[in-house]
Amino acid sequence: MPSSTTPTTTTQPPAKYDPLKLLAQIEIDNDQHIVRNVAPKTMPEFQTMAQFLDDSMKEMANTETIGLIDAEMNMKKLSYKDWYNQSKHFASSLINEYNLKKEETVVFHSENSLDYAITLIGTIFTGCTFTPVKAANGKFELTQQIKDSRGSILIIDCKKQLPILEGALRNEQYRQDILEHLRLIILMNENENDNNSAIIKNIETILKDSECKIDHVKQMINNGGDMAKIPHFPVDKDDHFVIIYTSGTTGTSKGAIHSNYSMLASIGKRMQNSANNDTNQNKMFDRFNQKYGLFWYPLSHVSGTFVLLSEIINCRTNVLVVNNQLERLLQLVSEYRVAFLSLSPKHVTQMAQNDYREQFDLSSVKMIPCGGSKIPLNCIENIQKKYKVLFIDGYGSTEFLGGIQNMEFMFGGKLKLGTVGRPSPGVEMKIIDLETGKSLPAEKQGEILIRGPQQFVGYLRNERATKETIDSDGWYHTGDVGYYDDEGYLYIVDRIKELFKFREWSVFPTEIEEFILKNPAVDSVCVVGVPHKVDGYHTRAYIQIRQGQSLSEKEIIDSVQENLGFQKRLRAGVQFVQHIPRTSIGKVERKYFRSLVKNELLTNEIE
Repeated sequence: MPSSTTPTTTTQPPAKYDPLKLLAQIEIDNDQHIVRNVAPKTMPEFQTMAQFLDDSMKEMANTETIGLIDAEMNMKKLSYKDWYNQSKHFASSLINEYNLKKEETVVFHSENSLDYAITLIGTIFTGCTFTPVKAANGKFELTQQIKDSRGSILIIDCKKQLPILEGALRNEQYRQDILEHLRLIILMNENENDNNSAIIKNIETILKDSECKIDHVKQMINNGGDMAKIPHFPVDKDDHFVIIYTSGTTGTSKGAIHSNYSMLASIGKRMQNSANNDTNQNKMFDRFNQKYGLFWYPLSHVSGTFVLLSEIINCRTNVLVVNNQLERLLQLVSEYRVAFLSLSPKHVTQMAQNDYREQFDLSSVKMIPCGGSKIPLNCIENIQKKYKVLFIDGYGSTEFLGGIQNMEFMFGGKLKLGTVGRPSPGVEMKIIDLETGKSLPAEKQGEILIRGPQQFVGYLRNERATKETIDSDGWYHTGDVGYYDDEGYLYIVDRIKELFKFREWSVFPTEIEEFILKNPAVDSVCVVGVPHKVDGYHTRAYIQIRQGQSLSEKEIIDSVQENLGFQKRLRAGVQFVQHIPRTSIGKVERKYFRSLVKNELLTNEIE
């Protein structure tokens, strides 16, 4: 609630002429302990995401600029002109051949591909809502998402995902759930040399008594015409744009809804820069000479959707990648002289542990952005020193896109190492005590709360989960633990759900992991709490040793005991594993390791 008295604030004054002031006017309310960015965020008159994309692609269609290069299909190129026209034709076919309705939801299940990019933009052009299924998901997750989103159209990849659909349709309960709303299956990435025909015939047989039809992307593009207007359906700023399903680490996966407005606000700065032709901003991009980008983010993930739309609006050419092993990415960097090399946490660890400069020409790389999980400070320092690049540590979530940013790099400013940045224009941030919920001042650790226009609408048909995440004052509870300094810079400590208690102490796994990763023999590590009868939890480390290195359990346990606090000792031991599982964007899959220990109960007595 607002204070009855005028709050005392600390304002970070801009220099006499500082273009950064257009983006970062930070005020710290020292009474309510709120960090605000009060820089004017001049949102243009509302336009839908479809209109913004239409404007950008229409302009680029008059050039010979390549939009995408498919690294998985012999570097096949898709020009902006063909991308734009084929997307419109696909949308036209949906509308005219299948009588698409505005209230329908389109489901995508595929790895990155040109067909995916075309049909995704085409779907956006219609004005309907879409929801991507993670490419690695199986028949249960696919069924649940189609059912929960009430998806009526499924666009699916024939290479890997089609057999999953067939398996789901062979299960009677899954089939009933899928066909409750589904009326059309659209096949993409078909290849006559693939063994898809038998699977397609099986699916057709299963569907013969249903009203669900099957069509093919290429045919729909060929049969479709132009569009009289984009988007086809009238779209309000609060209309649902995309439903992104969370990973489900806290239970059943939930559909986080972003409206046209929240997505517009998330990418709005980029749009404004393009529209306003800001000289300083353009100089920033010129300075990095970014002609090509590497697009390895899964389109089935929120980051993939976000980045693809941003890249279209910025009219850049991207190399589309599915096999995102670091060595392959670096080879493409060398070939295409990539300047911005976005990496996952796993990639960053590899870059820090190894020196790839002899193997690949990385002289074009000027900046490495990374997000997804906390990056140890020693890794950041190692990469910056070794590769002579600027490292940008990012922060965001499915529910709140681009709310905290490191913006200084845009104008050649110096970054603080270890911070993920400060609030974006129009965004507020505060830290609350994990026990009392009371707002905390600078340098005090607690849960991170943020509020602003980029915030998601809520969880699809899940009012309880929405209220648990967005409080009555509109604050989004991130579930992350962190603190801010006296300049309003945010530092991440850990996830609340990763925190566990040893007696009266709170233990944050990432603090222990960051220390263990300093050992040059350690490739990857995941620290979890193992249930204990008396002490709450004891700490265990699962470690993957680097190839060609050796390490003993005693070395790690003794090192932690000698250097870290009493509460952080590895009382549940160390277990060496061949592989540390990771998510599609390179984060350690903690859920897997927590499942390994959930049925254990330690009883050993300790000091």
